[in-house]
Amino acid sequence: MNTRKAYLGHLERFMDQYDKSLDTMTTEDARGYLLDLLQMNLSHSYVNQAISALRFWFREVERRSDFPKQWTRPKLEKKLPSVLSGNGVLHLLESITDIKHRLILTLIYSAGLRISEAARLKVHDVDAGRHTIHIRQAKGRKDRYTMLSQVANELLRQYIRQERPENWLFRRIQSPLDRLMD
Repeated sequence: MNTRKAYLGHLERFMDQYDKSLDTMTTEDARGYLLDLLQMNLSHSYVNQAISALRFWFREVERRSDFPKQWTRPKLEKKLPSVLSGNGVLHLLESITDIKHRLILTLIYSAGLRISEAARLKVHDVDAGRHTIHIRQAKGRKDRYTMLSQVANELLRQYIRQERPENWLFRRIQSPLDRLMD
């Protein structure tokens, strides 16, 4: 549904720029429109989506052979994400009062876990003596090991003393959605 809405938006903007119907548009009109988008410094993913919308309309809907199957696409920009400073991370973690939530975020940050991996941790997956965490069936259905930091290890000990988890490290609430995801 979102793709349909986005494609329709691109087609409307394309038609507005040239003030003529789609069946009279040419390949040059499309190229000019796409170059204008690039010159307006719009993101490359936005321009790629516009290319996909135009290509779909002209090739699949109108079945026009005068529009190319392959379009030259701008390369996606590679931007580094914004990263908190060490003090910022420490401040964030210290502001969390619930020990379970603090431990989850500490493990995610310090061990490089995905949220889904942290949620699926079992008590026996953590080897506090060797400072390792066994991640089972992670991305790509692969098992892997990661490091358990000293700070996370101490917080984990406090959490286990307080909460006494038996199987799952973080008790899971069973809902119909959880059962579908297992």
